[in-house]
Amino acid sequence: MTPSPPSTQRRARPRPRGAPVCRPARRSSRPPLPPSPAPRSPAPRPPPGSPIPRAYRVGLTPNGRRACGAPRARHGRAMPSEEQQVESVRDLFDAWARKGRDEGMEEGHGFAAREAFRRLGVAPGQHYLDVGCGNGYSVRWAADVDPSVSAVGLDVSPEMIAKARAKTPQPNARFIHAPFPLPLLKAKTFHAIFSMEVFYYLPDLTWGILSAARLLVPGGLFACVVDYYEENAASHGWPEDVGVAMHRLSEAGWRAAMEEVGLEVVEQARLRPPLAEGEAPSWKQTEGSLLTLARRPG
Repeated sequence: MTPSPPSTQRRARPRPRGAPVCRPARRSSRPPLPPSPAPRSPAPRPPPGSPIPRAYRVGLTPNGRRACGAPRARHGRAMPSEEQQVESVRDLFDAWARKGRDEGMEEGHGFAAREAFRRLGVAPGQHYLDVGCGNGYSVRWAADVDPSVSAVGLDVSPEMIAKARAKTPQPNARFIHAPFPLPLLKAKTFHAIFSMEVFYYLPDLTWGILSAARLLVPGGLFACVVDYYEENAASHGWPEDVGVAMHRLSEAGWRAAMEEVGLEVVEQARLRPPLAEGEAPSWKQTEGSLLTLARRPG
């Protein structure tokens, strides 16, 4: 008997015990899924002074227009980089806190701050934010409205925040040491935002106002008070006096800055304290503190 020739096919190796069995994939009759769309990245931060893209606007007027490109006057010292400006402002207010000037600012700003705070109409159950809270006096006012009010103060100066925490016993008040804008704050959270003598220090004023608008609930109010503005000639030398750059806008410029990001300006007012007996009038009585009260539409 003639032996059969050796097979040219390779013999399969025995599968080790416990090894997975490899089977050919089944062909599906279903059509293939379309490719997943690329994730949408957030709109880039607009450069300072440029028109605000529609994606960033809080609301539009009935005719769909907004005043864009509001003037960004910078007088005296040139605005440095964001990091340098934040550091300069922090160091300035740290020094003032160590000298006890926070109490003087609380007293000196008292009349204008009270008038602006009153217009916010903080009510029980609401969330309140003070941007640049100093020693926390307005946060204490909000916390005293009702225990259900959540009052938050934010400041770039650790010395000011330390004083605010030491002076504030209310359990419904808390303080955050951070510069503004702070992205960690949740959008559409606050019913009222207050700021006294802070926003002209911000490196990017438009971005700061836009960030305040983002934090407001629809219908929420933003009270921005400044003493450094175009019509107050007595304030024009302040940047050189303290060595920190500032944005100087006119009364109309502040209105345009609010409207540029979609806020509705409810009121602009000069807040002038009464003249004490025997006191000579100053810019506080002649020009006053400039309040711009704006609302988020909705």
